[in-house]
Amino acid sequence: MRTNHFFLACHSTCAECSGSLSTQCTKCDPPTTLSAGVCQPCPDGSFYSSVTSNCQGKFFPAILVINVSLACDSTCAKCIGTSTNCTACNAPKYLEAGQCKSCLNAQYYISATQTCGGKLVSL
Repeated sequence: MRTNHFFLACHSTCAECSGSLSTQCTKCDPPTTLSAGVCQPCPDGSFYSSVTSNCQGKFFPAILVINVSLACDSTCAKCIGTSTNCTACNAPKYLEAGQCKSCLNAQYYISATQTCGGKLVSL
């Protein structure tokens, strides 16, 4: 259990806090970022940058590069660290070792599990 400087228990989502509520965070663990006292994951289409300790993507301009925004690779729904390190994929892609892959020709996409199934059989 984490505590603040006064040894009060912090909410489980906070790395450091000013009180025990989830809205009283003062510092977050990666890959979450602080927004109005709340630790939140980066929104879809952006990724957590360990270089800047912030979200980067179309709504979060890159801090180190002027007038350039970074976004997740087009196959990624979410990413972390770099634009190509996917943590979730856009259908009909599935996640394998940080990459979004397509099903093989003889397979079909199963949206409920975000995986590929076996061969389609005609009756």
